[in-house]
Amino acid sequence: MFRQLSIGVRASAAFAIIGLLVLALGIFALNRLAVVTDQMDFITDVQVPAVDNVNDLDREFLRVRIHSANVTNFVNDPNRLPGYMDKLNEAIESLKRNQDEYSNSIENAEAREKFNQYMALDKEYWTLHDQFEKLVDAQLTDPITSLRENRILPLTDEISAALDEMLALEMALIADATEQAGDVATSANIGVITALIVALILMIVFALVLTRSIVVPIQQAVEFAQTIAARDLTASVEIDGNDEATVLLKQLQRTQNELRESIAKISESSEQLASTSEELSSVTDDSTRTIQQQSEELEQAATAVTELTTAVENVASDAQSASEASESADEQAQLGNDRVRKTVTAIEELSQEIGDSSNSVTELANKVTDITKVLEVIRGIAEQTNLLALNAAIEAARAGESGRGFAVVADEVRSLAHKTQQSTVEIEDMVKAINQSSDMSVTTMKRSMEKATSTLDIAREAGEALKQIAQAVSEINTHNTSIASAAEEQANVARDVDKNLVSIRDLSNSTASGAEQTSASSQELSRLAVDLNGLVARFKVS
Repeated sequence: MFRQLSIGVRASAAFAIIGLLVLALGIFALNRLAVVTDQMDFITDVQVPAVDNVNDLDREFLRVRIHSANVTNFVNDPNRLPGYMDKLNEAIESLKRNQDEYSNSIENAEAREKFNQYMALDKEYWTLHDQFEKLVDAQLTDPITSLRENRILPLTDEISAALDEMLALEMALIADATEQAGDVATSANIGVITALIVALILMIVFALVLTRSIVVPIQQAVEFAQTIAARDLTASVEIDGNDEATVLLKQLQRTQNELRESIAKISESSEQLASTSEELSSVTDDSTRTIQQQSEELEQAATAVTELTTAVENVASDAQSASEASESADEQAQLGNDRVRKTVTAIEELSQEIGDSSNSVTELANKVTDITKVLEVIRGIAEQTNLLALNAAIEAARAGESGRGFAVVADEVRSLAHKTQQSTVEIEDMVKAINQSSDMSVTTMKRSMEKATSTLDIAREAGEALKQIAQAVSEINTHNTSIASAAEEQANVARDVDKNLVSIRDLSNSTASGAEQTSASSQELSRLAVDLNGLVARFKVS
């Protein structure tokens, strides 16, 4: 029930109850003290003045007796008697004042009765005193003496006895009041002590209950926290109540649950991390070996491209030589054509011209043979270039994303090689045609030598053949120029390919270095995962 209240409310309630007990005890003590004070005030204000009044009555009555005796003794002395009479009257007046004061202060019925008895005797005394004064005025000594001795003195004894009874009664009343005050004080002491004991018992009970309601859950929280600190996350605790300690236990339990879940997730993650790091290390090792192999293959490809560049440059040089030879052949064809025209106009010079034409045709045949050789070289170079471009494309495909640019260059080289092959085929066809024409020219020259009469017709045929030769040579020159340009382009492309291969090789080396660093990092990551598993294993979660 107490645990449903907060510690502040419980403490406030306990201190409030203790405060109420102290307040009740104070009120009770003040009440008893007020009773004792009333009793003491009654004694001081009523009983003590009453005793004083009775003593005053006794004293003044004694003065009256003394002065009466003096008057009796000096009744016949006119000089001294008036003085004693004055003192007697003064004592009588004082006695009456004291009687009035005492009568007004009487509160007790018994004291009032004693006072009434005294006043009855006093009345009788004053009756005798009147007789005494008359006898004094008459200066009758013997009657005065007889009156005093026989009647006044016995009455004064009774009055004195009555005053003594009154004084005894007042003293008894003081004693009773004092005893009552003592009883009240005793009862007050007993009541205060009893209230103190009850308050102390209640305070102890409240203190024990309050302390237990605070200490027990706090002790549970401390033990629970010590269990968590000991890395045991499987302990459970009973939570009951709605106070601060309950909130603390709930938060500790929540912390335990979250810590247990976090440790479990960390354990699972560390295991996955260890497995992943091992796989990463294995993959990195494979990648390193692959990259090293690619680097070696790229080195070979770079060497091949360098050789390709040299071969293409040679092709360009040969194509330039072929172009120069074709220009020379074109000039010779023009010269033969001029001579044919001269043969038409000058038959006399036919033999000489035929001889020259025969020499020219022979020389042309030799040049054509040279062109055929050059074409074979160009064809071989084109085939080798195509093969190298194919190999480069294969290596670029192996290089993956980093070899994509190199693959494009290889495709361009292969396209140029294909065009070169087509051009050599066309040139070869033309050379074959030239060979055929040359053979026909040689045959014609032989026939011309045998048959001079048909020189004009043969010369015309030779002119036509020379025209065809000139056209063929012009075409050969054009193709040679194209071959030279293509070869130069191939050389430039090969140089670019070589540069790209060098860049790819450098990237491959950098990648290999990064792969080695990645492998070292993965091994370090695996070690850290093992250490993390060791730390997590120190916690008991199930």
